[in-house]
Amino acid sequence: MDESIALLVEMFPNKPVDELNLALLSSGGVLDDACAMLVSEDNSKENVNPHEQLKSMFPLVTQQTIEGVWNDQKGNFDGAVVELLNHQMLQEESDNDTPEISPQPGSKSTVDIVQEYTGVPTNIARHFSYRSSFNAIKAIVSILDTYREPPPERKPPTTHLPKFRAGGRVQGPKGVAHSDKLASSTMDSSPSIQNKPPYVFSVESTEARELEDAIQSNLNLRSIHPKFLHRTLEYYRGDLVKTLQLARLIIEQNGSRYTFKDADPAPNEFVSFVEYKPRSKRRSPEDLNGSSNFSLQDDSYTPIARSMWSNVLVNTRLDFHGFLCSDAIQVLQKCLEKWWKYELDQRELNNQKLFMTQVANVDPLRVITGRGIHSDNGVSKLKNQVRRFLERNQFKYLEETAYFVIIGKKVR
Repeated sequence: MDESIALLVEMFPNKPVDELNLALLSSGGVLDDACAMLVSEDNSKENVNPHEQLKSMFPLVTQQTIEGVWNDQKGNFDGAVVELLNHQMLQEESDNDTPEISPQPGSKSTVDIVQEYTGVPTNIARHFSYRSSFNAIKAIVSILDTYREPPPERKPPTTHLPKFRAGGRVQGPKGVAHSDKLASSTMDSSPSIQNKPPYVFSVESTEARELEDAIQSNLNLRSIHPKFLHRTLEYYRGDLVKTLQLARLIIEQNGSRYTFKDADPAPNEFVSFVEYKPRSKRRSPEDLNGSSNFSLQDDSYTPIARSMWSNVLVNTRLDFHGFLCSDAIQVLQKCLEKWWKYELDQRELNNQKLFMTQVANVDPLRVITGRGIHSDNGVSKLKNQVRRFLERNQFKYLEETAYFVIIGKKVR
């Protein structure tokens, strides 16, 4: 063995003799240059990160896959290269077998979103979208404030069928509220609401309790006005899933403030001018609450009447079974005065709009008159008198077979 090779073997015992001979030949037989070449080669190998080297060799393989193969091979670089080659070949075969995915359609328009969450016809969704400057959340909130349930889609009249006259105040068993012509929502996570009976919010109902549990367990839901969630539950006829889906959309779009009637307008949002009217003189507490003194023809019902009046803000159910018609109208008038004046007072305290026609601070009032089975001709006299009283005093209501649901009052 040459003396120079012998020295290199002593200096680099871990290198094969062939590599030492190659370094010595490349340096022209100069021992110092051969040593420098061998040292620089070792330093370059030590500075190379095997993960980065594998990543550069297999750019289409994820970093997580490379690390997993490296750990499986226990740091064996050559074994990792073989495994990654097999992985890449399998991936290319699977890509060739997989059909091309069609491109996703563009984002939904405001009108489409409004229709999806309200089920209203296109013309109504477009109208509210225009009024809300194409803000989907504002349009949805406005629709739920306007309609108790999705309105029916108007169809052109035909010659062989009578014209359907939409509108009216009475919602009996065969009315629009129970009709199959209601537009259904397009949300797929729960069944359509068109076959469900109308739902009136009540704190004692199962749906209301589940909604309250959801609000208590989710801090984000508390940013939405609770009365709006109650109206939404009524709009969807007690469907809690749809109610929470709409709440999630409102939270994601940062639209919780639109559920409050006194929400501040967004920057650069046009606010129409409103004629200034001086505020009326503040009423005294006695005028606000009214009087609980009743002069009923049947004195035996006076304690029941006083209990109704005292608890009308807590128990919004007035059952007039057994009352004389005149006595029932007298009690109803006093209860409605207390109920509506409390609503107006809360609007002033909460800086809400005073000209809203639907209640926002109290629950709807349910007035039970009975079906009139024991009356002449099977028609309830009390029901007719209650209807005339409500219409004469501009109250907004829904009429069912045996009861009325009072939801607000027209403000002059």
